[in-house]
Amino acid sequence: MIKAFPYSQMLVGSLPFLDPQAALDFIRSRPQIMPCLPELPLKDHRELMISKATQALSSKWQGFSPEEYSTLFAFQQAEVDKKLTILKVQLCGPLTCAIYSPQLGTVSSEALEHAISACARQIRWLAETLRDRVARLLIVLDEPGFSRFAELPSAAQAIIRDGFTYLSVAAHEERATLGVHCCGKLSRTFFELPVELLSFDWVQFGTSDERALILPALRAAHAHGITLVPGVFPAIAPASIPAALSRGNEALREFELILARERPQTLYSATCGHGAATQEWIEALYS
Repeated sequence: MIKAFPYSQMLVGSLPFLDPQAALDFIRSRPQIMPCLPELPLKDHRELMISKATQALSSKWQGFSPEEYSTLFAFQQAEVDKKLTILKVQLCGPLTCAIYSPQLGTVSSEALEHAISACARQIRWLAETLRDRVARLLIVLDEPGFSRFAELPSAAQAIIRDGFTYLSVAAHEERATLGVHCCGKLSRTFFELPVELLSFDWVQFGTSDERALILPALRAAHAHGITLVPGVFPAIAPASIPAALSRGNEALREFELILARERPQTLYSATCGHGAATQEWIEALYS
């Protein structure tokens, strides 16, 4: 279970590094951050999640290359004494792939099913590749496209719901845990996905009325043992670092107070990845 591990922070996806070993060292030197393999889009555009997902749509796909996931290969090459207890990796989610991949670009049944199958192949490849180095793999599907879920035809919504069930089972068969991140506007459906971790932009629920709409879904997710990861800090450098840290800490306290009776199992994060952030901001945020 994710809640058994002693971390307080989770990186959503990317970091603004050019050197994969430097990125891994940044995480290792901060024991409050859950161990992870961030993407480095400043190093190579092929590390962008849509680019990687598009490549994986091919029936000839056999895995990521070092140009597509440099921190993974740096992690594999490093000398280690024992398996990591847990490691987080991220993949493009199937709905986002179907919407934004230039090879698909549609939410037809065929496109969604193709994206789901490609996502399952990536899950199995990651699990097999990292099996000897990690006791528990946490695979977080990045789904900004989920903000458009309510606009989809009912048939497409059903395919996505069933697809997440299929992907969750596929992950468990590989002794991995599945989570989902969305930095877009959310509805109750997001909190009902059959996964074990939900990462989301909490800042978007800025008023008491907006929070009241989502609170029943939050409480239900927690009651089912889902780990909640509210994004309470900006992903990129704010105008004032002290002010952003203060606002983020206040948002985190408000989140914890709202669910105080349920004693929520939470990590916290920024609202999105840090690929375009400054070094100064990530140093301050993860100090």
